[in-house]
Amino acid sequence: MRNLLLLLLFTSFTIIVKGQEQLVGLKSGICQTNVAQSDLLDTTNSRVGFSGGVTYEYMNKKHFSFGADFIYNQRGYSRINEFEIEGKSTYKYNFQYLSIPLKACISFGKRIYGFVNIGLVPSFTLNAKAVKTTFDIDGNVLKLKEDNFTKSIKAVDFGGMLETGLAYMIRNKYSLFSAITFQKSFTPLNKSEYAWWGSAMRHYGFTFSLGVKYSFRGKI
Repeated sequence: MRNLLLLLLFTSFTIIVKGQEQLVGLKSGICQTNVAQSDLLDTTNSRVGFSGGVTYEYMNKKHFSFGADFIYNQRGYSRINEFEIEGKSTYKYNFQYLSIPLKACISFGKRIYGFVNIGLVPSFTLNAKAVKTTFDIDGNVLKLKEDNFTKSIKAVDFGGMLETGLAYMIRNKYSLFSAITFQKSFTPLNKSEYAWWGSAMRHYGFTFSLGVKYSFRGKI
């Protein structure tokens, strides 16, 4: 029964992709992220990190397609506490995720074309760390401490995305593209609603990326 089910799935996939245009490529860029929160008293500042990975697109019609990416991305934020006994402290929170955006895509134009993508983004937590730096009144570093709090973070973060960009096609095979993506989490990032660092915190931010895609026809 299991082998029959696998055969049916493979046959269905073959029928779908055969003769249809597909695109695979690489993309990388920088992301500027922060957290939206309802009960954290300190003001948070954004963090700049890296984002990059593999992209895939299946052309259903001439200007409509479905896509999926496999992206490593760094998120986070920072804050300053001015009222500690030891002196002013800065906190930098660094999160690492493997994200798999699933998106619907609309494009317009020919050799030079624009595109708009909308989708859902499940992200799997790889690591979460906080770096605390304490300064004296003269600005000298008194203490540097790093904590790993990965176990306090939900294993899966679920969010949405909106992406727009511009691409240039070369010889109907390669596409160079740039894109800007806004992404926001629907689910809180921490496991406990009583976490000391905020119970309703959600990631959000922008990613600026460059990439290249290769177009081919399915031959399975």
